[in-house]
Amino acid sequence: MKLSVFNSTAKDGIMSKDEKYFPNLSYQDRTLLYNTTIDRFIKKYNLTDKVIIINENSKEKPKILTNKTISTKAKIVVLKETIENTMIGVETEDDPVIVVTAKDEKEKSTSAIALLTLDNLENKILTEIIDTLIKETNKAPFEMTFYISACASQKYYEITKDKIENILFRKAVVKKKGKYYLDIRLAIFNQLISEIADPNRIYFDSTDTVENDEFYSKYKKKRGKNLLCIKYIPE
Repeated sequence: MKLSVFNSTAKDGIMSKDEKYFPNLSYQDRTLLYNTTIDRFIKKYNLTDKVIIINENSKEKPKILTNKTISTKAKIVVLKETIENTMIGVETEDDPVIVVTAKDEKEKSTSAIALLTLDNLENKILTEIIDTLIKETNKAPFEMTFYISACASQKYYEITKDKIENILFRKAVVKKKGKYYLDIRLAIFNQLISEIADPNRIYFDSTDTVENDEFYSKYKKKRGKNLLCIKYIPE
């Protein structure tokens, strides 16, 4: 099995049922629209998978998926290649998604997935996701592969002044016209290196979600969320 990672585009619709995107719809209508949008998107790829969603409200402890799992509120989700007909969908608007992969002693692939919001990074989610994968595969961080999805570039990723005091971000911030901007890719890279990840196994999608019209972005008028999808497929 091999890992497949792909994302929805703005043409596929808003992948969220958040009221701020649909202020005139009831919760029931937003939920119906959300489910319909996701169903239409996965059918475009001739998929019949159940979709396990991660979003910014996912705060619970890491979840190891089984074939019986239908949903979770975990901030870190672990998907093994042995889990059938299951796809992880991560709702995101400018924040990157990380997919960390390693093979266990039987050479079976396992991936740990999380949304890297600023809050999650501050709470050291990268350490937690690596520790989770170590327990599942018995592999060291330098044996893992790291993929970080498209996100907003530094010139757009504005943060508040109090955030620059955090040692995790300090070396990745620039000040311009009294405002502070974070190079979130550099912040992630620095943290992974401190966790003894192999820099040659760290891959960043260089796409800027603000400048690319396929993506929704909170830094431009095109508000909404994309869905980054992760699933194992036959080689």
